[in-house]
Amino acid sequence: MSYREDAYKDSDLTDAQIRWEILEDIIKHPKRQDAVKNWRKDRDFYFSSQWEDKEAVDLRETGQVDVVFNRIRRAFRNFISDIASSKPNIKFMPIDPIVANNERLESVVNGTIRVLQGLWDYTWRVSHGVTRMRRSSSNQLISGLGWFGIYLDGDADYGRGEIKFRSAFPWEVVVDLSSNEPDFSDSPFMAFRVLKSYYEIIKGIKDEKLKKKIKEEACFISDETDADTAMVAPDMERPNNVKIEESESTYNVKSLVVQYIEWEEIVDIDVKIYKVRNPHGLIEEHLFEDDHEFYNEKEYRRFIETQTGYEIVDEPLETTDKRCKLTRQIGRNIELDSEILPIRGYRWTPFIGEDTENPLPMGEVYFNRPLQKLLNKMFSLVVLSAQTTGTSAKIIGLNGSLGDTAEKVKAFQNLWANPVAAVQLENARGDKTIDQLIKVVPAAQMPPALSNILSMVINEMNDEMSYHPAQSGVLKDLPRTAEATRDVLSKADINIRIPILNIELSMQIMAQRWLEYCTAHYDYYKAFAAQGDNYDMDTFFLNSGTDEDGLINNISFLKWHVFVSLGTSLQNQKSAVLRMFQELMQVNPLFIKLFLKYSDLPDRFDIIKEVDYTQNLEREYQQLAQQVPTLQKQIEALSRTVQDEKFKVELAKFSGQLQNVLTKLRANDKIRENEVQAAISGIGNMRLQGEQ
Repeated sequence: MSYREDAYKDSDLTDAQIRWEILEDIIKHPKRQDAVKNWRKDRDFYFSSQWEDKEAVDLRETGQVDVVFNRIRRAFRNFISDIASSKPNIKFMPIDPIVANNERLESVVNGTIRVLQGLWDYTWRVSHGVTRMRRSSSNQLISGLGWFGIYLDGDADYGRGEIKFRSAFPWEVVVDLSSNEPDFSDSPFMAFRVLKSYYEIIKGIKDEKLKKKIKEEACFISDETDADTAMVAPDMERPNNVKIEESESTYNVKSLVVQYIEWEEIVDIDVKIYKVRNPHGLIEEHLFEDDHEFYNEKEYRRFIETQTGYEIVDEPLETTDKRCKLTRQIGRNIELDSEILPIRGYRWTPFIGEDTENPLPMGEVYFNRPLQKLLNKMFSLVVLSAQTTGTSAKIIGLNGSLGDTAEKVKAFQNLWANPVAAVQLENARGDKTIDQLIKVVPAAQMPPALSNILSMVINEMNDEMSYHPAQSGVLKDLPRTAEATRDVLSKADINIRIPILNIELSMQIMAQRWLEYCTAHYDYYKAFAAQGDNYDMDTFFLNSGTDEDGLINNISFLKWHVFVSLGTSLQNQKSAVLRMFQELMQVNPLFIKLFLKYSDLPDRFDIIKEVDYTQNLEREYQQLAQQVPTLQKQIEALSRTVQDEKFKVELAKFSGQLQNVLTKLRANDKIRENEVQAAISGIGNMRLQGEQ
């Protein structure tokens, strides 16, 4: 509990009642009530409610109109849309020397980082992050204070819960008025308070006694009840002219509400940490108890100590660590539940506008209100001048000179198309000769000084808001050269960097809270779709087997450094970068991908895919074209080889044919030789017989 509760230590109040008293003390503080009224007035002023009721009545009585020439919204709308159009970019770096000294673990961590980046995109998408960022940044710029928060939606994902972002109005989050840290982390508490319907609260509650207690805390409110500067309770003071019958039949109206409070405070918890020594004996890291169990259960310890040389000391060191304690409360007396969250800071972080070094900052609208009201007043005078003396000649005539009846005078007025242009004068002297005199008064020109003052007021507002009309597409007042134009737009962007840096600081803190929450909550297998490295929707997996070593995709495996940068840039800087990419594209067409990534085209990622496909085809074509001469030579050589082979085949075939002929010839010769030998033998026999 906070130090303010020392005043209640001897009282009989319960913890819930003490929290109520503390909130009521802060909310009713005159300084905070004035700040809340200014925040609301700035918000109404931004949305063109810039004339008080009495001012509007007084204007109409003098013939003027309550015109609103809202330059504030035009100037701030560009900034807000630029901030909220893209999700913040996030990077992770493990705080673990073990990983840095082992390539095997480093590859596993790289995969885990990719999953974390996908989880960030998934959380942003299911939380409607664009809307949350737009609301918080617009509250920062308009009222001076926007709130961006994180919470666990227990009903999402079929009851398993999802970590989501949310936003709040400046007056819905209460901190101690003595806080002056940029993120109000020195406040002893943060309380989110909002009115909720009685029926929304009791939905799902089965305890009838608890329902009855909640009903006792409920009350009826009307449109005149200022719930932002007062704690709403059954005994609250209502306006005298508001009377509501509290009967059973009226319990169905939407005005039956309860004050719902989420009270946060930072508490110390006992933890055990384990030292990790590097191969040189120096302590480089501390493991918390759950990490120590994780290493032992998954047998990573043996792997780490054998592969890296690091040693995990089993003797724990008992110390304390910070945690956020969340208590939910209804009304003054009912404490619903309380829990210790797995985060080391508050769930809310502020977007600060004009820093006053206290929880009551101011917005840009506050400083531009006087100039805007002066501008509206001057435009009202211009319109009045145009309606009376500035557009046409005026007719002044003696009584009866414009017509002897009211109908004729009215017809004359309609003819001149100006309801108050005809003025009748009494002929006080009774001179009959001028009874028919009609005098025409020429139209009066608007004084040049008024035009000069108008220009001066508009320029002063532009300087105050760091705005140039060219940022909205008005190009007539730009310098003649492109370089001078860039200088003008750069000057307009310089001052607006301060709120951007404030948002980046807050998102850095929120990203750390998000990571702590996610690593504790998502300890089960989960598949989700998010934007991947190729800008397509990919499927990611938490706590799934990834390799043969049994290492799992567990985001709580390591502790991380988180770095966040807004997914936007100032318009003139973006234009300069785009021009640079265009020039680089002339040197190398591959830079077209950088140009597309940096542009705001809604289908730029589809175009990048087509560009990649086209470039791949071009590279394949070039590679094939380079192979054509070689292939031609190979074809020629192959053709010669084929011809040689054909010649060899034909030669072999012809040789075979010749061999057959030769064989036949030899066979014929043998036959003839045998015949000759037989003939010779016959002749010899005949000779022998003759001799005998």
